[in-house]
Amino acid sequence: MKRILLATVLLALAVTVYGQKVIGGNLEAIKDVQQIQVSFDYKDALIQGMIYEDFMAKEQREFSNSDYYDFDEEWQKSLAAEHISRFVAAYNKVAAKKNLPILVSKDVPTKLVVKFASLERDGAAVADYQFMDSEGKKVAVIRWASPKGGIFGTFLNLLGDASEENGESFAKFLNKNINKGIFSF
Repeated sequence: MKRILLATVLLALAVTVYGQKVIGGNLEAIKDVQQIQVSFDYKDALIQGMIYEDFMAKEQREFSNSDYYDFDEEWQKSLAAEHISRFVAAYNKVAAKKNLPILVSKDVPTKLVVKFASLERDGAAVADYQFMDSEGKKVAVIRWASPKGGIFGTFLNLLGDASEENGESFAKFLNKNINKGIFSF
């Protein structure tokens, strides 16, 4: 049942989402913020068409006799870490020039939680980028669909390539939309 529900949600997202759009809140709420702590959340995502737990179990089975002794540990140390670090570096490169908030890993009051709905092997993804204030209240949500990922290489390289492109595109999107319109949740 959980798989059917997740597949239905993913299909609905794919049908209703084209590119990127603010779906709630107000980006103006973050325009004067200097730093935003960023984190990625994969727990509710379909990764390569599988729910997170099934994906992790499959990868663990496939790689347990290989170089990876524990795929979950490898995911946290390498794959997920590469995904977020390349996203942040590309975002910050543009943000520094555009006077946008800088994304950091340290604990600061304003947070950006990227909740993935889907993630493909090439790095293409659908996610909700949720900005939260110091009290943990959502102040803006952007639905983000990256139609393409990396082109060639390992899962790590493909995720990283797609992350860089998404980070840069996300900074440009914020720069263009930070002072537009007010939405409500």
